[in-house]
Amino acid sequence: DEALKRGLNNDNFKKVDKGLYTVILKKEKDYLVCPFLGRKNWECRINGCKPFDCSLYPFILMRDKKGKAVIGVFKNCPGINKMVGGKAFQEYVYYLKKTFESEEFKEFIQKYPKHIWNYEEEAEVVEEIGLKISMS
Repeated sequence: DEALKRGLNNDNFKKVDKGLYTVILKKEKDYLVCPFLGRKNWECRINGCKPFDCSLYPFILMRDKKGKAVIGVFKNCPGINKMVGGKAFQEYVYYLKKTFESEEFKEFIQKYPKHIWNYEEEAEVVEEIGLKISMS
């Protein structure tokens, strides 16, 4: 809602649920690109009000094929392949896991369960998390 209040183009967002939006990515060559990604400095132009899933990218909180909550990573992100398997990558996955397993986040996700995406073929599962979710 904050991004829309700032006058950003409504056509760039898809409403998922009450107060929950996702950015509609644009196809460029072999990639899906965020319309808010600055081409000169490769920084987000909506920092401070970007949707939850954008703040995680190239990671994603999703269900695996069996419906369990997992952390996935979009390896088609040009910058992530250099990091996969490295110390910084593993530390960040651990940080995400602890965050998603916290009581505060569990309360949040019970209130907003659509923040957990359905299985994404393009994302590689990197960590299962102890988060009970309903299939919705």
